[in-house]
Amino acid sequence: MGARSGGRSSASRKARQGKSSTDDDGGATRASTREVILAAAERLFAERGLDAVSMNEVNRAAGQRNTAAVFYHFQNKSILVDSILDHHQREIDIVRGRMLDRVERSKADATLRDLVEILVTPLVHELESPGGRAYVRIQAQLEPTRLRPMPETRRLMTRMGQVLGSVGSAAEVATRSLFATILLFHALAHRARDEEGGVEHVLERDSFAAALVDAIVSMIRPTCSSRAES
Repeated sequence: MGARSGGRSSASRKARQGKSSTDDDGGATRASTREVILAAAERLFAERGLDAVSMNEVNRAAGQRNTAAVFYHFQNKSILVDSILDHHQREIDIVRGRMLDRVERSKADATLRDLVEILVTPLVHELESPGGRAYVRIQAQLEPTRLRPMPETRRLMTRMGQVLGSVGSAAEVATRSLFATILLFHALAHRARDEEGGVEHVLERDSFAAALVDAIVSMIRPTCSSRAES
């Protein structure tokens, strides 16, 4: 009796261990499937456009035999797109927070250019990877309102508002900021598309980033308008 009981106990332990291992593997598999789908969606959305790609096409490109896999992980295209954006925007936000901390520690008063460099630099770094290049190409297809207000980026925008508050009306600054956001992502998307296609540029990436910062600063900073001169 004792031996049989011990055998059952040993078998039970093995079964529990096996179940735990299977559960762990299942969790890893689910996470891996999600990442594979995200990578396939990034590539397709960037290359062909959001409206031209269906969820079923994403599923096939991700190599999923289960036709419902994409819908299991992402219920619809909007959620799938938001998941792509969130992944990149969270990483960008962390970098911006670190850059802003360094500037605030080293300077009593950050300039508008300092702040715009913090806005632009992490986005330029996205050009270093296929996923990052896909992200900026996807973001350029969307309305600026699709940019989620991440904590460190909100802090950066508050600082920029403080710098700009004394040199223009709130409406003027908001309008210029909208134009700057559109310019920023379309310039990055154009560069990303060219880099994916192997197009050589006159400007190295660092020089491109500096030129982009100059353009954004010029666009955001209010100047004397023709109305004031007339």
